[in-house]
Amino acid sequence: MELVTSSAFSPGNNPATAAHLDQVLMMPRLGLFAVADAPGGGSDGRAGVRIALETVRTHIERSEEIL
Repeated sequence: MELVTSSAFSPGNNPATAAHLDQVLMMPRLGLFAVADAPGGGSDGRAGVRIALETVRTHIERSEEIL
């Protein structure tokens, strides 16, 4: 199974205060592209995004034979 993950950061209009911690999960062989949008710029948002995409990835990997 091919698995690609990525995270994006944009300084926005104010590099000192703006952080976008959105991440994507791509599983091209299955035609899956998932985006998790992190709220704010704190570590809780970063952890939430990571957990969300790991949950999706784990579920898909466990269910792959029926997809």
